[in-house]
Amino acid sequence: MIFLLPICLKYSGKLLPVPWRPPYYLDRHFECMFTSHMQNKLFAAAIGCCDETGPYRYETTLYPVFLILKAYISVYPELSFMELVYQGNAVCQSF
Repeated sequence: MIFLLPICLKYSGKLLPVPWRPPYYLDRHFECMFTSHMQNKLFAAAIGCCDETGPYRYETTLYPVFLILKAYISVYPELSFMELVYQGNAVCQSF
């Protein structure tokens, strides 16, 4: 009898030379977890303030949004596949 162990996969874009996309079954699982949490208005609003830079990778220049999402992701381990990056105090000026 073979027992499958659940494995939480995390990746870092810095270590992979090409854009990584999870296999179909993992991508489907990640998508289901993500959409179920999008029903939460706090999570949906915070993700809406971020830029998507890759599959399940988000970056923001707003520190309060970064703190809210980091805390939210740490509470729900099923979202541990998400990567969140804070880009410092970027100020855009238009002339």
